[in-house]
Amino acid sequence: MVNTLVFYCVAAFTVAAAGVTAFSHNIIRSAFALLGALIGVAGLFGMMGADFLAVVQMMVYVGGVMVLVLFAVMLTHRIRDITISNQSMNPGTAAVIAGSMLGLLLFGIWRGIPGGTQPGYESAASLIGENLLSAYLPVFLLAAILLFAVMVAAVVIARHRPHPKGVGSNQGGEEQA
Repeated sequence: MVNTLVFYCVAAFTVAAAGVTAFSHNIIRSAFALLGALIGVAGLFGMMGADFLAVVQMMVYVGGVMVLVLFAVMLTHRIRDITISNQSMNPGTAAVIAGSMLGLLLFGIWRGIPGGTQPGYESAASLIGENLLSAYLPVFLLAAILLFAVMVAAVVIARHRPHPKGVGSNQGGEEQA
């Protein structure tokens, strides 16, 4: 009973945060609501017994992608003053698509698992960890080095300052071909 109540609370939080992300006109509010939606999804993964997916969701999406999104939003000048307006938004089409997705979701919930039993749970985190640190270690390290290089390049690009006039330009006044 308590698990069901907690599940519905986490699911409602996730859907509400996703709704704020989709319908907010303030980009800062949308970014923080996306953070909440991703945390809610990680909570749902944890409640379903997918511990590895919950941890990866928190580390990769919440810890990595959202930090990059928030830095990009915060480093953009005067982004708080911008309001988003989508002139091509069609509420009728959106309502039809949302209604059909809701119907499909309700059908899946109504049908449920036959016999009301749940499949057995076996954690895959230890097997994945063993494979990452043995057979796939070179690929894992290459991906880490590549991500580090991308992060350093992003910092260099973000901190790049244009040179003042005359610095690095042709001082002699000659035309270059």
